[in-house]
Amino acid sequence: VDDATTLEATLWNRNDDGDYQTTKWSYARNGRLAITEFAPGNSFYAGGHRHLVDALEIGTEDAPLYETWRLCPDCGHGFIEAPEIDLRCSRCGNTTIADVGHRHTLLRLRTAYASNSEEGARVYDERDDRRREEYQRAVLVDVEPSSIEGAWQLKERAFGAEFAGRMTLRSLNLGLARRPGQSIAIGGQTRQVSGFTICRQCGAVAEARDDRDGQAPERLHQGWCKARSRGKDNAEWDTVSLLHELQTEAVRMILPVSMFLVEQRLASFKGALLIGLREDFGGEPDHLEVALADMPNAGGQGRQRHVVLFDAIPGGTGYLTKLADPDRVRSILDRARTVIARCPCVGEGRPACHRCLLGVVDRNEYDLVSRGIALEMLDDLLGAWEPEEVTTIGHIDLAKVEESELERRFKVAIQDWVNRATPDGVTIRPVPGKSGRDAFELRFDTEFAKSTW
Repeated sequence: VDDATTLEATLWNRNDDGDYQTTKWSYARNGRLAITEFAPGNSFYAGGHRHLVDALEIGTEDAPLYETWRLCPDCGHGFIEAPEIDLRCSRCGNTTIADVGHRHTLLRLRTAYASNSEEGARVYDERDDRRREEYQRAVLVDVEPSSIEGAWQLKERAFGAEFAGRMTLRSLNLGLARRPGQSIAIGGQTRQVSGFTICRQCGAVAEARDDRDGQAPERLHQGWCKARSRGKDNAEWDTVSLLHELQTEAVRMILPVSMFLVEQRLASFKGALLIGLREDFGGEPDHLEVALADMPNAGGQGRQRHVVLFDAIPGGTGYLTKLADPDRVRSILDRARTVIARCPCVGEGRPACHRCLLGVVDRNEYDLVSRGIALEMLDDLLGAWEPEEVTTIGHIDLAKVEESELERRFKVAIQDWVNRATPDGVTIRPVPGKSGRDAFELRFDTEFAKSTW
């Protein structure tokens, strides 16, 4: 069971005597879900009411709960800033983590507050529109190198796995998606970071409150806040992002993917892995989840792409130690291949369906997954299954992957040119390739040249 975050919801109204009366409720969610569901500006529906989250527990003015963090721009590592800590990433060696742009004020969400009038919060049965805010989010995977054991890779493929006894999954809510923010590199990707503007005295969040276009600045604070009487120019605000950390066990896999069709191949392999796990487990392994991660390629350009299978139970259950074994991984992938190859959607002209990949991936990955890509990757790995021990998959060389992807890019460019321009005397047709790979024959039959490639 994950650590819980609480929403304290208050509804107020006037009774027949004209006096105000309040009713309070408490709701709980696990921390990873709460940094979105209980985030400022979001609405939580319960008991026939819409509770709009508009304030957070922030500690006291003298002892705030905020933490000052350094987040690596190149990998998933991060740490709380302290005078004695060397401002260098201990995972990838990045030194720009010391720059001011990579210094973040983070709040571990413990308690969120919603305060609304009972009449205004009432939800009627005929209303189907339930408002949900979208947020800029990031999920960072941080593996403790000293906890790695049982690492292996395939001799002829940039694929392998390792068990990590200590992995930290950091979930960040960087602010409302509809608000413009700063472009900041976090974990190898450029993120839009707007944060939440929070009153230093009462924890009220400006973005979630209506100050009537600046005409009622006191409405940006809770009723008891001393800043209400100071005026808007004297209020003190902090810009904060939300943080949740899960420390657990994980199996980290590296894929032969670097810079070409990255999202499609990662999502397709993730779906295949989840199908294989379901078949291996004999049902849905509810305590196991998958995250996607990447880090700099130590041997050249591009980035290492990882699929991380982690235990959702804090601290882990020990179950994953069995799943890092190369024979077990092969069995899981082989089971996945059987299900995907035999899915009825093979003959329906669709790239995937809910009976295979769409049944296990997230909704935002529906347009990315492909049965063809998943089978291509599985066939390539299973056909070259010759594992060998290594110290860590973090040292696996991606040179062959980058060379292969360059060849793929060239093939795609040629095919696009022929299909788009349809030059006279130039034709292209598919032919059998080596090791099951896609190949084609390019023929030039013009007055200037006659040749076949």
